[in-house]
Parts: sequence; structure tokens; C-alpha cells
Amino acid sequence: MARRGENIRKRKDGRYEARYKSGFDNNGIPVYKSVYGKTYTEAKNNRLNFLFGNKKTKDKKIITIKDVSLQWLEIKKLEVKKSTYAKYYDTVYNHIIKNLGGIRLNNINQTVVNNFIKEKFIKGNLINEKPLKSKTIKGIINILKQILKFAEKQYKCKNQSFEYVIPKDECTEIQTLSHEEQTRLIKYLLSNLDRKNLALLICINTGLRIGEICALKHGNVNQYRSCICVRKTMQRIKNTMGNSDSKTIINIDEPKSKTSMRDIPIKQYLIDKINNFGGNENDFLLTGSRSEYIEPRTLENHFKKILKTTNIKEVKFHALRHTFATNMIESGCDPKTLSELLGHTDVQLTLKTYVHSSYELKQKSIEKLPEYCA
Repeated sequence: MARRGENIRKRKDGRYEARYKSGFDNNGIPVYKSVYGKTYTEAKNNRLNFLFGNKKTKDKKIITIKDVSLQWLEIKKLEVKKSTYAKYYDTVYNHIIKNLGGIRLNNINQTVVNNFIKEKFIKGNLINEKPLKSKTIKGIINILKQILKFAEKQYKCKNQSFEYVIPKDECTEIQTLSHEEQTRLIKYLLSNLDRKNLALLICINTGLRIGEICALKHGNVNQYRSCICVRKTMQRIKNTMGNSDSKTIINIDEPKSKTSMRDIPIKQYLIDKINNFGGNENDFLLTGSRSEYIEPRTLENHFKKILKTTNIKEVKFHALRHTFATNMIESGCDPKTLSELLGHTDVQLTLKTYVHSSYELKQKSIEKLPEYCA
């Protein structure tokens, strides 16, 4: 069997086969090719030599962060999903290569990394030169550390270990809808129910991410178990393959984690609303078509228009997810159950990020204090 992530296997004839992704066909399905070797290591090195040519033998005193980063990207193309690779590609080209690409591998040190972090925190946003969020900077540094670890193995060099401190973001209030705003929104959606408004109704009742609702098909609604089965997500990603004139493409793939693939119970009235529109199993729920879909950006813009129409404060689409989580906690749902409904791998993430106690809940909790505390 192939080692996890390596995509190398031993054949029946005794040789080792190392596969690599050579591109995608017209349907966006990966196309693989193979190289061979008498041993596992030989097959792996043959693949590296094929991908990188003479770069592998380049003097480690001359090789730059750009050289190593591009080699690391080629390896990651073999191991990760298209959407993940697009994020890596964007981070490597727009941050690591742009700021550190010309630095030689043996000159990377703690001072260089800390100055890099400082610059990202001051004006790291490529669009408006505003500070990047701490979470984004951590993601960039984690990728840089992976690249340097790859360089150690590839060039038998020992990079300096470094410590870094990423400034914390200012606390921002998580967006949710009040009880009154929820009532007003749902009343409007039910009075003007079309497929787009159905999407909003589903999200406030399930906590689905915007990409998950856009990727739903009629077959994902289980009539017998009264649940929605989340199996795919949709997102617009950078076109790293160059197989079209568009800079970005729509990617429909499995969610980012196994826990995101989940079944969410829904009320019968919601199933009835879905059934009113009809559709075949493979039709997208939000269009009733097998080939046409509504992408996340379009649904986000629709949501903004609905907020203006109903005179509700402007919030992001994700506020529907926050609101669902808060409603579940207020109704007595335990954090573990909520974590599974939201598709999280860690209950602490649910508590820290999505559970936001309302003033009404705090007031009710105070009123439950025993009399001797009064």
C-alpha cells in the first residue's frame, strides 16, 4: 500500500510506482502519470527529479526561498484537494515569494521572520494595505514552516529554529440577528418564498455554511429521516491550472474536514417548503437545474438586498450561522451536539467562535440563582 500522502505503491512485478498529478481533464478531474523505481526511495527520487529537473542538485548556499517554495507547491499538488492547493498557491506567491523569495535558504532566521510578520500585521492586505488578521498571518507562517521543513529533507540542511509572536487582533463583536430581527426576516422569507429565499430559511434553521447550501442538491434532502445530508461545498478559487481565460473558477468538492460531512435534522415544515419547488435528485436545490447553480457571492449579494428590504442592520451571510448556534444554546442544546451540527472537529472551537450568549439568556440565568444568593 502507498504510504499516507506519498502516492507511491509497490507493484506486483516488484517495482515501485510513484504517481504525480499532471493536470486536469475537461471535467476538472485530476489526470495522473507515473514514474518507477526498484525501491521506494528510488521511485520517490525519480519523481522529484522529473518534477524539479536539476533544481534538486542546486547548491543549498545559492538556492532561495522562492526555489524551495515552488518545489514544495509541486509536491502539495500531489497530496491535497484543488481548493486547498489554490490557497497554498495564493499564499506562496502573494506573501512568501513576494516578501521572502529572494532570500537564500541559509540566510533565513528569526529576525527575517519577525520582520516579515510585522510587515504583514501593519499592511499585509494586498488590496488595501491594511493589517492582516492574526489567523491569516498564522496560516502564512505555518506554510512557511512547512516549506522550510521540506527544504531540510530535500537539501540536507539544518535551518535555524525560530520563535515568533503574532499580535492579537482587537476583539470584535460577533454578528447575530436579534429575536425581533429573526422574526421579521423569516416572515418576509415565507411571504416571498423563492429558491434564493428558501436558502436563507434553511441556513437560519441549520447553520449551514454558504458554500454548503450552494452545493446542495435535491438528493441531499432525506425525506424519510427528515434531514439534510451535507456532502459537498462550493467555493470560487484561483485558477492555478491555466486551463481557461478566467482567473478564478467554481470548485465543488468535499468539505474541508470529515466532520463537515454530516446529517442535520430539520423540521417537517421546512421539508414541505422544499418539496413545494420539486426537482430531480441531481438538480441543485437553489436552481432546480442539474447544470446551473447559484454561487456563494451571488447568494451573499441577495442576502444584502433582503436586509435592506426588511430594514435589518447589515451583517455578513455568516451571521445566519452564528444566529443558529446562539439559538441552539438558548434552547438548551449541549455544546457537543451543537459542535456536530455545525461540523466542527473541536467543541472548544464551537464555544469560542459560534456560541454568543444574548442579554436575554444572561438575564434568565441570573433569575435562576437560588434565593439565598439574592
